[in-house]
Amino acid sequence: MTLKYKPKIWLTPLYLLLILGSLFIYLSKRWELELFLSVYPDFYLHVSNFSISLIFGLISYIWLLFGIEFKYVVFYLLAIVSANFLCETVLGFMNTTDMTDALFGCVGVAISFIFLLVTVKYGMEEIDVQ
Repeated sequence: MTLKYKPKIWLTPLYLLLILGSLFIYLSKRWELELFLSVYPDFYLHVSNFSISLIFGLISYIWLLFGIEFKYVVFYLLAIVSANFLCETVLGFMNTTDMTDALFGCVGVAISFIFLLVTVKYGMEEIDVQ
């Protein structure tokens, strides 16, 4: 299987920035940065769900470059949101029930969705096979 699309020059740095930003936000809980705590004091209790959901959502960037239809990416993102809510509500024996965690995960998926939508609309060029 070969790539069907190539990303435009501005897209890959944006992708890497999102991944590194997610990693930074997750790792910053070791320093408990006042920037995040001033906005939401319990931020670091829920940031792992945000970061994991964002990174799992961004995996499908590669799928788009291989030509997978966007509707399958949307199904995948909806599955992440569903699993997130399922784990945070129904499966209380596996995890402490926490709707805030689920909402942080949804924000991560929403950021992934916006990035992937921009990728599909403006960020890819078809590769000419000669």
